Amino acid sequence: AASATTSYQLGTDAFSTSATVYACDPDFANEVVLFTVAGDDLVGITYDLVSGNLWISDANTIYQYPTGGTLVGQFAHSSGRGCLAYEPSSDTLWYVRNSSDIIDQYSKAGALLQSVTVAGLASNNWGAEFSITGGPLVLADVPTMGEVGYVALALLLAGAGILAIRFRMS
Repeated sequence: AASATTSYQLGTDAFSTSATVYACDPDFANEVVLFTVAGDDLVGITYDLVSGNLWISDANTIYQYPTGGTLVGQFAHSSGRGCLAYEPSSDTLWYVRNSSDIIDQYSKAGALLQSVTVAGLASNNWGAEFSITGGPLVLADVPTMGEVGYVALALLLAGAGILAIRFRMS
């Protein structure tokens, strides 16, 4: 989630019942803790360019927070775990269901406006955003590390651990 000068993200404590919200530079440097949110399996976060608020989702609810951290609104959804994107051209929210090829468009008041099937949408969708650099807005899957990436990372870390053990034994 980002404004023109600031990125917002949930900390590594996401996917739980409490998560830390951070503000940082657009390149994700210089993190600053803003506030902590409570919910059920917190995953999604997006920045609302019109109101200047953050929208944060969990498995059952979408919450609205100013960057100061006081809850100002919320509404229930029935889409399960997923990620969230704000569409400036319609001033609406899009909820990308995890392990599904369906995305749901909501008004900021909580009305389900439509559900759209996107053939080939990946299963572990943990981020989505709209391009606002010009031209038509397009919902874009934010790249994340797939299963092969996690296996490669595990092998790399295991290899580093073996090297560390060998150096200690020498």
